[in-house]
This record gives sequence, structure tokens and C-alpha cells, in this order.
Amino acid sequence: MFPRARGPLGYVTRLVTLLALAATATTARGQSFQVIILDSPNGLDNGEGTGISRHGVVSGYGWENGDTTPRVGLRWSPSFFTGEAVQMAGSLSSVVFYGIAPDTDLPFGAAVGADTGNAIHAIQVDNIFELATFPGVFNGDWSDKNPPSSSESHMLGGSPRFRVGHATPNNASAPRARLWDLQTGTIYDLQPSNFATSAGVAIIEDGQLFHIAGWAERQGRDRAMRWSFDTFGIPSTDLHPAGYDSSRAYGISSRWTVGTGSPANSGIQVALSFDISGNGTATSLDPSWSSYSVALGASESGIVGYSGSSIYGRRAVYWSDDDPNLAVDLHQFLDSRFIASYAAGINDAKFIVGTAIDTVGEFHAVIWKPVSQFSLMFRPGFLRYGQIAKATLTLDKAAPKGGIRIRLSPLAGAGAHAWALQEEVLIPEGKTSVTFNVATTDRRPPKPVRATITATWGKLIRQATLTINP
Repeated sequence: MFPRARGPLGYVTRLVTLLALAATATTARGQSFQVIILDSPNGLDNGEGTGISRHGVVSGYGWENGDTTPRVGLRWSPSFFTGEAVQMAGSLSSVVFYGIAPDTDLPFGAAVGADTGNAIHAIQVDNIFELATFPGVFNGDWSDKNPPSSSESHMLGGSPRFRVGHATPNNASAPRARLWDLQTGTIYDLQPSNFATSAGVAIIEDGQLFHIAGWAERQGRDRAMRWSFDTFGIPSTDLHPAGYDSSRAYGISSRWTVGTGSPANSGIQVALSFDISGNGTATSLDPSWSSYSVALGASESGIVGYSGSSIYGRRAVYWSDDDPNLAVDLHQFLDSRFIASYAAGINDAKFIVGTAIDTVGEFHAVIWKPVSQFSLMFRPGFLRYGQIAKATLTLDKAAPKGGIRIRLSPLAGAGAHAWALQEEVLIPEGKTSVTFNVATTDRRPPKPVRATITATWGKLIRQATLTINP
């Protein structure tokens, strides 16, 4: 077992088992979701969902009843969401998958056992395969990513090329934020100066550009941090907002850097969207019906986390933008046997992964699948000025005879940061998606700006936001 768990619940306390079967859909203001309770491989009693790839593959971990029982790394296929309890090569006694690579569908996390010297080491799974002679039995190859001269390490977030987390040097008692470059094998120490401890939790990248969300602790208080690559290194920006005792950043996309903060002298946590310029401001995402909230993940399609009356009465939440009035209570889509839930991750297709807790206290991994007719997104969601961006329109099912025409705006105009190069697009008959070009301003902005493109199909409206960097 691992002593700390990701997010305010610890750093990874309970690991993911995906229970039986239910799939139900309900209508809610703004957005509806179908719930899928994932299966529980190898008869594990408990499980949590931690991450989801762009292809819909889910990572997590599971365990038998009892907080001290060993953890088992789990992965679920998007075809039928069948669970794989991965038996890792060598000798490991406990394995946690904190997340999953967005491109390769391979998990990463931490493990302990004889092969790690009985210390907790960051690991990257290199391969998962089903045994031909034992259908339903999955083995995994892995690499030990513990930095040299470190006593403990965890990989918490990942992009195609990079992983982020933290490691504790042999000569220190507190962890330091780390960045693993899987292409070169280099491990960077991201500890900001004058801070006692730090951790990187989430990362986005576009080629050589990347941005990291996490936190660092100084004088006993956590402060949300954001690291960004530039030509001189990987400097950090302190995002801690004025009027808060502490803060942490847990999720990042091109649109938002999100997490939580404790308002001064309040003793509670509220979900926050941080101003990335580091000017000491943040937007509270706490819904009107909540007195406690945390944002744990972000993608181009939204923000996820939980809200409630306390950490013990939490309900999974989805925000379509950084506005508390746009919060959707995901817990309402679960059936009555579940008393609490939280959402941990979201991909660009708006598939949400998290965990639900039933009336007997057992944990179950969950997917919330959006119920909608079409979506709009940029990938990547950020680029430099004076470039052409790619946007994609996707239907839930193939276009009917004659295809579907979808109008685009804004087109052009004074002061526009970006505009579609056409007034409408056609999704041909039998196709489910189409990609079109969006032009950006050729004037260098003084700071990152957001440009919103709108797609309209009948009464349905979808928007996507592109961040334009100087």
C-alpha cells in the first residue's frame, strides 16, 4: 500500500477496481451523461479510476477489503470496458497506476517490492499483453524510473513525451517536483527556490512546448504552481491567489489550470481556476449548492472534480467552463446504491473517469459518457500567433444521407484573434468527423489570449477555445 494518494484524499490511498455493469442515462440541465460501472477483474473488492487516454482507455488500481492490502494496477479497454488486472514482471508486491499516457494507452505510477529494493519507485509500463495459454490473464513489462540518489518517487501525470511527479532525495526528507523526458532519459528537478517541498501533478505538451501544474510548500503552506518550458529552462510561476491560506493545482489544459484553495481562516477547500499570469487571482468554481469543492482534472472539453458539504459527502462534478454556474452534478446519474463520488480525469472527447462509493463503503471505478449529438475541439488547444490551427467536429454517429452542414463563427472582424476560413463545413454521409482550418491573428499578443470558435447545427451550439501564445 502507498501512504499518500493523489488529491485531497491523500496521494493515492485506495486503488481502482471497476465493479459490475450498470449503464443508465438521465437528463440534466446543460449536459447529460451515461454511467458505466466498470467490471472488477480477479474479484477485487475495491477500485478507483485515475486517468483516461484520448482513446478512452482507463487506468486505475484495485485492492481487497482492508486499507493495508496490496494494490493491483488495473486497465480497462474502451470496447466493452473489460478490466485487466496486470501482473507485472519480476517481483513487485504492490502497484498503483496514477494515470495513463494519452497516446500509447500505457499506464504509469509507482510500485514497491523486491525489484525496487522494497522502496516506492516511479514506474512506466512498457507493454501489457494477454497470455495466449490463459485467456483473461494479463502480464506487464515495466521500467523503474526512480531518479538516481532518490529514496522514493511517484509518477502522477503524463503527456506523450513527458511524465511529472515527485521524488525524495536520499539526503532529504521531503519530495521535490520532477519531470521525466522519456525521449532523452533526462530527469529534471523542478523544485522552486526558497520552497521546502514540491510536486508536479499534470502536464500538457505541444512538441517542444509544455506546461505543468502542481504545488510547492513554503513555511508550512502549499501554494499552487505552474511550470512552463522556455528557451532558458523550465521556470515556475506562483499561482497562489490572495486571500487564501493554501492552494494546489491538480489539472491543466490549454484553457485552464485548476485545483483547490482554502479561503483565509475558513477551514474548507473550494475548487479554483487560476490566473496563469501569476497576478494572485483565481476564479472560484464552488457551486451554489456546495460548501466544499476540488477540481482534480482538466482537458479541452472541461473541468472535473467534486463538490459537497464536506470531503465525506462529495459528489462528482463537471464544469464546461471556469464558471460555478456551469457545474453539472455527475452524481445524479448514478443509481441509489451509491452515496458518494468524485471525478478524477477527463479526455478531449468529454469521457470522464472517477470513483463511486456504495452504501457498504466499497469503491467502484466509473466512467461518465457524454450524451450529445456533436462536439467541437482543437487538438492541440494552443499554438503561437500567426499559425493555422486545426479544429475537429465529431458526431456521435455517422451522418445520414446527404451529410450534415454545420455553420461556423466568428468569421472575421476587427480585433478578432481567430476565425474559421469557411462559413460552414459538411460532414459527408456515413462519416463521423471532419477537420477544418482556423486562422489566428498575425499580430503578436502581449500575453496569451483565448479565441472561441462556435459551431451551430440547428438548435445545438458547441464552442471550443484556442489559446494563442505570444
